[in-house]
Amino acid sequence: MRKARIVNTEPVELDRIEAYLPAGYDVEQVGEDWIISGEDDAGWTLDGYVIPRLASGLIFAVEITNEIRFVTAYEVTRHYGGPEEGGWYYNWYDPIDSVPTSKPEKMVEEFKTRYQDRVQGDIYSVNGGTAVSVIIEDEPAGMKSTEIPHYE
Repeated sequence: MRKARIVNTEPVELDRIEAYLPAGYDVEQVGEDWIISGEDDAGWTLDGYVIPRLASGLIFAVEITNEIRFVTAYEVTRHYGGPEEGGWYYNWYDPIDSVPTSKPEKMVEEFKTRYQDRVQGDIYSVNGGTAVSVIIEDEPAGMKSTEIPHYE
């Protein structure tokens, strides 16, 4: 099953979208979004036929490749790694929160606001501190630090 989201800035009517779809593809409204879904058959592919055909009617769509993404907030601290080459440091990512979402951009802004009180000092200063980094990922807490890196 392949899917695409209509990305027009102006509203598009259901019957207008349906007029451009081949058999095997349907459209449904999910929240405020129109979602096209269907199976490729012979030459009737999402990227080779459906999306270009919609565009010929000034209906623009983008394929949804991974419908659910994870937004993870991390506390980031900087640590001394060793004396090699005059000394080196690394960042340690400790997850605070991770949520699945189909609209990760909105959740990024919410997390930045929600966890801004955890930011202290400057991790790149000699005084140190804690930063917060919010990242869109395919897996929850995929960047979590689990071992100290080794200098090579």
